[in-house]
Amino acid sequence: MSSLIADLALEIDRHGKESLGHQVRRGLLAHIRAGILRPGVVLPSTRALAAQLGISRPLIVDAYAQLAAEGFLIVRRGARPIVASGAARVAQLLEERREQPIRYDLRPAMPDVGFFPRKAWASAIRTVLNAIPANDLGMGTFAEARGCDQRSPTILAGCGDSSLIHLTSSSPVASQKDGH
Repeated sequence: MSSLIADLALEIDRHGKESLGHQVRRGLLAHIRAGILRPGVVLPSTRALAAQLGISRPLIVDAYAQLAAEGFLIVRRGARPIVASGAARVAQLLEERREQPIRYDLRPAMPDVGFFPRKAWASAIRTVLNAIPANDLGMGTFAEARGCDQRSPTILAGCGDSSLIHLTSSSPVASQKDGH
């Protein structure tokens, strides 16, 4: 058995921190939790609710879609949304679960660095770095790393072409090569 609610008393704060769409979703969810919107109740169309609240229709479409994805509404193309059976119980369970602290954070790409053995890792790195000669680290000497001819009497290193041009033009080696 379904019934129709013509006007929903949703409060929208245009200057609030929450987006308008999130406020609509939160308001509808609060009505479901409170039992104001019971299973089988037919909600206003997206156009009607948008006009009633004075906001854009896509915000209502998104709020209805999110609530449908969460199992609170039944949405069909060309029909008004209907509050799903069991929606109030699901909302209650979600509320109860929110009050409990998270025991295990299983979100992807969020490792619990508290369990990482930092002291053992640092000790292992120190042991290896103290035992290996610098040449075995894969970088070789400065000249090898830069691809320089190691037989050259002078090697210059700088922060860019302009600093090296200035260094080479004013160095005694450059003056000797030019014959000055």
